[in-house]
Amino acid sequence: MKKILLLTLVLFFAVTSFAVAEDLAGKWGINAEIMGLFPSDDDTDETLFYAGSLEYNFTSNLAGEVEIGYAQMDDELESLKFGEASFVPLMVNLKVRYPEGKFNPFIYGGLGVIFADYEEEQWVKDLGVSLDVGTGFAYQIGAGVDIFIADNTALYAKLGYLWSEVESEASVTGYTTTADIELDHFFVGGGIKIVF
Repeated sequence: MKKILLLTLVLFFAVTSFAVAEDLAGKWGINAEIMGLFPSDDDTDETLFYAGSLEYNFTSNLAGEVEIGYAQMDDELESLKFGEASFVPLMVNLKVRYPEGKFNPFIYGGLGVIFADYEEEQWVKDLGVSLDVGTGFAYQIGAGVDIFIADNTALYAKLGYLWSEVESEASVTGYTTTADIELDHFFVGGGIKIVF
């Protein structure tokens, strides 16, 4: 994963075009990105996060965005794998830009939900253990920069932190208990934006 993140950064700084972004007010943007995701829970591995979003620029400085993504990660302790967690966040973000020629630094924050799922390893199922994971509220903050390589195309880098908690129900040989699972994580990566 470190190689992918390094390659992403190299691409940003290798851009030789000096395109200047036109005024984005009243325009739409489509974004596709790959992020490195680093959970705050030490028992959960880092993974890649794939996302896409649609944004509308109310002014040259203010945009609204709807974002959806997908990630999978292993749940393990000392290399003993218990299962695999997956989640799909659906977020609504507000983004504030500071346009400077081809560079458009931004900050953003958003609210949404995370649809989570958990698949136990077979040995866990054989012990009569199961875990059902539900949906939870999520919020995030972050910052980044759009680097325009053409009038309507930009590469971008961003980082941020997302907080979320989902309800879970664990069953062990007929005994059931409920608990909240934290899905908090730091993320960093980049993508491409097309403006129209």
